[in-house]
Amino acid sequence: MTYRIVRHGIVAIAIAAFATACSKSPTGPSGSNGGGNTASVTSVTVSGTLSVTEGSTSQLKATASMSNGQTQDVTGQATWRSADTTIATVSGTGLVTTLKPGTTDITAAYQSQTGRGTLQVKTATYRVSVTAQSITVLGTCDDFTQGLTVGEFAIRVLAIAPGGVQRTLSQTREYPGNPDNLYDFQLGEGASATLNDSTTFTLPGESGQFVRVQFNATEWDNQIVIIPPSTRKVHDDNMDDRSTSRTHSFTGSTFSSLGPNTLSLGNSSCGIRLNYSVSASQQ
Repeated sequence: MTYRIVRHGIVAIAIAAFATACSKSPTGPSGSNGGGNTASVTSVTVSGTLSVTEGSTSQLKATASMSNGQTQDVTGQATWRSADTTIATVSGTGLVTTLKPGTTDITAAYQSQTGRGTLQVKTATYRVSVTAQSITVLGTCDDFTQGLTVGEFAIRVLAIAPGGVQRTLSQTREYPGNPDNLYDFQLGEGASATLNDSTTFTLPGESGQFVRVQFNATEWDNQIVIIPPSTRKVHDDNMDDRSTSRTHSFTGSTFSSLGPNTLSLGNSSCGIRLNYSVSASQQ
């Protein structure tokens, strides 16, 4: 009998100790304790780069402040919204994509709180470079009976920006040519001459902005003709100061027709081609 009473006493003590331990369980990951208290969200803050250029992206962050003094990154759990989706949009993870210049509020809502950031979208600025690389003869423009093996060309290449800003990329000494000082290029059919002249414009990335490349050329035949009893110099301007141009305009978020380009004047029997390139980079 004594043995059985002692054994029952040990079991009773163990049960009492377990109950005491359970009543003192630590705070769980949810922030609650044995009394049922939970930390609540008191505010949400939106942070990140809020001043950006059009046509770019910016990753924002949402941070929740808790009633227990702690903070929590809720970027992926928040509900994001842009007040003006024509200026910028925002994804469910806080990634902003800008569309045009302007100002709009970006909000992040989490539980009962909403954070707000004012996004300023600035006009993008571009460096647009034009390089006149070379000219190539398509045809020598020979209409003299003696037969010429070269063309004698005078050229002018212009780059023109909005507002009439005009820069000369390449030009012969006296374009379109003085009969006594006619040309810088004497070239046979298919032959090329290197130019490598460049200019750069700094332009805002707005619709209507452009750079126009204009190519002028003329071809002079200059021969001494001996017809007794006189000798005379004959000049013949076959191409008669021809001109052509192409406009490279800003559309969307880039300039059009970047890379290698050509402008041709005349044809295979009497003509010349300008080889040039256009590049643009956002600043």
